[in-house]
Amino acid sequence: MKRAILILLSVFVILLASCGGSITPGEYNYSAATYTIDEDSRYISIAYPVLTGTDYDDAANELLLSESLEQMENYLTYSAGANDGRFYRYTIDSVSSQCLGQELASFLCIGSYSDEYSDYPETIAYSFNLNPKTGELYAFDELILDFSIIKEKFESGAFDYISGLENLLTLTNYSDMIVGYGDTYQLYPPIYFIADENDFELALSVGLVYELGGHAEFSIDADLVSSALTEQLLGMLK
Repeated sequence: MKRAILILLSVFVILLASCGGSITPGEYNYSAATYTIDEDSRYISIAYPVLTGTDYDDAANELLLSESLEQMENYLTYSAGANDGRFYRYTIDSVSSQCLGQELASFLCIGSYSDEYSDYPETIAYSFNLNPKTGELYAFDELILDFSIIKEKFESGAFDYISGLENLLTLTNYSDMIVGYGDTYQLYPPIYFIADENDFELALSVGLVYELGGHAEFSIDADLVSSALTEQLLGMLK
């Protein structure tokens, strides 16, 4: 009986260990390049990530620019100002990464949109999760198995606040910030990842109204949402 208990405890420890840790750092770098269009009817400036030091730099960088332009086209499709002749500005000003691993490079891109009749700019945020070994982007379902688990953790306040309006959490709550996201309409916040030598975190950029800062970022240790992550992603942890 004691031997059986010891075996079960050993299995439990192994399972816990498999969910922790971090990812193996990659031997490459990133910077930001800018794609610009300056015309009478519009101003577009899109910063996007550029990799150096992988075997697929050219393919990856071409893909990241192409996907950035597709993000813009999708956004402008539903923007009244861009479709009725108004002068508009579409800019992506910030490209950041805190996860540059052998199998995962994760980027958060943030900017804004406004036109000549806008009372205030609208925030634009999206993420890219790239496999540096192939130069291809991961699909959402290659990394996230069950978003509802992530949403439940967020609603419960388990996520740590990273950035946004200074007094945000006195003006709203976790449940209200994520209520519009979910599997029903397959609408998800930009998901990206944060890694250092010892930790691996899942992070979200949630969209908010202008009065609440337009967006805010939150993170959680990956081991706290491991059941929401795919085996492919968990297999990257060391």
